[in-house]
Amino acid sequence: RLRAGVQVYFVFDAVGSIELSADYAEELREAGARMAPFVSSRNPLRRFQANFRNHRKIVLVDGEVAFVGGHNVGDEYLGLDKKFGYWRDTHIRITGPAATELQLRFLSDWTTNNSEIANEPIKKNLDMLLPVVQGTGDVGIQIVASGPDTVNQNIKQGYIKMINDAKHHIYITSPYFVLDESINEALRIALLSGVEVEIIIPDKPDHPFIYPTTLSYAGQLITYGAKVYTYQNGFVHAKLMCIDDELSVVGSCNFDIRSFSLNFECSAFLYSRDITAQLISDFEHDTTLSRHYSLNDYLGRSSVQKMKESLSRLLAPVL
Repeated sequence: RLRAGVQVYFVFDAVGSIELSADYAEELREAGARMAPFVSSRNPLRRFQANFRNHRKIVLVDGEVAFVGGHNVGDEYLGLDKKFGYWRDTHIRITGPAATELQLRFLSDWTTNNSEIANEPIKKNLDMLLPVVQGTGDVGIQIVASGPDTVNQNIKQGYIKMINDAKHHIYITSPYFVLDESINEALRIALLSGVEVEIIIPDKPDHPFIYPTTLSYAGQLITYGAKVYTYQNGFVHAKLMCIDDELSVVGSCNFDIRSFSLNFECSAFLYSRDITAQLISDFEHDTTLSRHYSLNDYLGRSSVQKMKESLSRLLAPVL
């Protein structure tokens, strides 16, 4: 598209993209791409710190179409990684005013990580980048961003509100399930109130500490009546929650402390019965490709597994 004259602006997390080929990056730059590595500190000694990472996954086209969800750009997301195989993710396509909100989110990230000189092309093209977009649909959408640069943990607080409002059913899919006490208690209260909670997590680890912690938190909720499924058809990386038949959320934010407080995240809250029904249908299909992780499985796990979970939970605040 660069060779066809399309302007390309590319923000990437400096740590998450550490394996980005220098030759490929240079090829993009020579073709005219404007690239900005996202760094959370100007101190060169802290450039590659593990915390305060840009975990957002946003694609914007002509200021009119936007994509947001769980998809990064990498071979594993195409199912090309032999370790993980098929990659199950959820991303959504948005048009209308909500696309403009995502555009503003991108521009904020861009200007935060560029010098005045690098920002000049953006300033010259604001009319093109932020066209007036008319809404023609009937879906209410809130674009919610959060990160360590804000006082409130916006996405987490939205999750708590959704969970507290649930009357019948909560569906959650997340590759990482490392809960802080507020989310954990909200889910327990929902279960004790008679709300059905179903959760899909991976069957295989991509991190030696996170997976035992995920099993530990999910297992504890099983003792309160939650239904937990481990996805068998590859690796599940989708991050979504559906409440009853009314409301759903899709984005980059996992159900973990890192996403809630340490990373820069972005999610779309969707007020639509039709979209929620579609996401629930996808969830139910995923359960047919999963194994039910039962109460007997949780209570019958080995002493070694229990020890792994206990040690891993000590690291929960930074996982």
